[in-house]
Amino acid sequence: MHPQIACLIILAFLANPKASWRPLSVHLGSRCPESGSPPPHSCILSLLLGLQLRDARSGVLTTPEDSREAGRSCYGAGSAARSRRVSRSWARAIRGRIAPLTRLAAQRGSQAAVDDACLLRAFHSLGWLELGAPWGSFWTLFKMKFFWGILFLILFSFWVEEAYSKEKSSKKGKGKKKQYLCPSQQSAEDLARVPANSTSNILNRLLVSYDPRIRPNFKGIPVDVVVNIFINSFGSIQETTMDYRVNIFLRQKWNDPRLKLPNDFRGSDALTVDPTMFKCLWKPDLFFANEKSANFHDVTQENILLFIFRDGDVLVSMRLSITLSCPLDLTLFPMDTQRCKMQLESFGYTTDDLRFIWQSGDPVQLEKIALPQFDIKKEDIEYGNCTKYYKGTGYYTCVEVIFTLRRQVGFYMMGVYAPTLLIVVLSWLSFWINPDASAARVPLGIFSVLSLASECTTLAAELPKVSYVKALDVWLIACLLFGFASLVEYAVVQVMLNNPKRIEAEKARIAKAEQAEGKGGNSAKKNTVNGTGTPVHISTLQVGETRCKKVCTSKSDLRSNDFSIVGSLPRDFELSNYDCYGKPIEVNNGLGKSQAKNNKKPPPAKPVIPTAAKRIDLYARALFPFCFLFFNVIYWSIYL
Repeated sequence: MHPQIACLIILAFLANPKASWRPLSVHLGSRCPESGSPPPHSCILSLLLGLQLRDARSGVLTTPEDSREAGRSCYGAGSAARSRRVSRSWARAIRGRIAPLTRLAAQRGSQAAVDDACLLRAFHSLGWLELGAPWGSFWTLFKMKFFWGILFLILFSFWVEEAYSKEKSSKKGKGKKKQYLCPSQQSAEDLARVPANSTSNILNRLLVSYDPRIRPNFKGIPVDVVVNIFINSFGSIQETTMDYRVNIFLRQKWNDPRLKLPNDFRGSDALTVDPTMFKCLWKPDLFFANEKSANFHDVTQENILLFIFRDGDVLVSMRLSITLSCPLDLTLFPMDTQRCKMQLESFGYTTDDLRFIWQSGDPVQLEKIALPQFDIKKEDIEYGNCTKYYKGTGYYTCVEVIFTLRRQVGFYMMGVYAPTLLIVVLSWLSFWINPDASAARVPLGIFSVLSLASECTTLAAELPKVSYVKALDVWLIACLLFGFASLVEYAVVQVMLNNPKRIEAEKARIAKAEQAEGKGGNSAKKNTVNGTGTPVHISTLQVGETRCKKVCTSKSDLRSNDFSIVGSLPRDFELSNYDCYGKPIEVNNGLGKSQAKNNKKPPPAKPVIPTAAKRIDLYARALFPFCFLFFNVIYWSIYL
């Protein structure tokens, strides 16, 4: 049987299980008159669907034995081939060949056509098909299948959504206790079941007429709530969001005359009560005025501690995690000291009904807490009253605690100040490099400026965008200016180095100096004595040969094996043709070598560096370190 037909019958049966299925059971559960044997459709329906068709007349379901018997009767010899043949015939039938199949069944008695006609008549008896009109039957079948398909999708989506919501609610409510009913909400029968002398009975008697909507001393003196806090953990301040997070135990204590323990209570002066009873009592409407976010803790149970004392005092302690705003003044950053507040205020009760009071002695307990960037000390904690007035409603009680946090500078010293200082000093190395070595000086200055600019950008992204100048900004800007000034200094040197007038003036000065020293006209004879060709060092040797030392390192030294007076020779004296005593050395092919030397190109002339350019570098070597040192003295004396 075609799977779509099976699904269609399932949906029809689920949608209307009380409908009359007799016509279908007649054709599918019994023998068709045309075939004389049970059609395979009845077997397939019995095995695939597992449905027991309702008999409209008797109202009795067919038994599983009947289904198995129908299966054995139809799955005999050749049943597989017949099933495939029936499926193909049914596929042809739903393409609009219903009428031809019906006529074919009457003319030829084909078993496949007979089976199809049997099933078609069964559907026709239910009013699903019109056998007389092929296209009408196909359109009717299509509409029916489309309708049931849409219905199935809708039901399936509802089922999935319901299953998901149940799973989500089960996860959300996992581990939660059954809702507790206050004694005032319980019936008299439930209260009577409690033993008379038990603690539960005493609590029931206290709360059976207790109204948590009315404050203690109603229309009388205001309720004084004594507050104290134990700080379990203190998070570091976030500069970008200007807030900090704390984990605290908030404790409130007030007196409620309606909760005085009776005289027949035999026990301690304090009664520890389950936190579920907390909602049955009146409690102050305390909130944190500078709170950004907060949450209770309920692992593994609600972190609420409730005490009821004999004289009617109620003590409540609860664990909270709170993110509080803290407006920061970053003018001295990172050598700053911040003052962060925690304000506890009443939301609905004015000062005529409720007053918050800090516990005497030590209202805020603080264990030794290590913060990554700040130091917080117990003696730096301040307490105050911040009662506020709101126009139209009145005065509302408020108490505050102020934490003083001093920032530790070590991180910024090692991460910001030291690297930037070294970059500035590195930029000064260009003052000792030759002015004509632009390939070395320019990259050094650019590297210094870009490194300092990158450091400024990185720190600006980690800090809030405030309109005023911070201490760190002053340092970074000063370092950036020093690095930029070293680059500008070299630009000035280059301008003077390439000035033609200064170059000509420098050449004239050099020539004049040489003439003054007597070197102008004797430059060709500077290696001889009186132009005779006798080496200069010969006369030195004759004057004082005993002063000669073993310092020769030329090739002639190696040949003569004598290291005597080369150290006293002029720098430009050619040693290759003389030994250390000035004796000529016979060299083969001397004429060829002398000609090769004469053909050699003269070395390029050294560039002339104006004295003014050298003087600027000389001044910069002293001026830049002195100015930076002076800036450091002023900076650290102001901000540190």
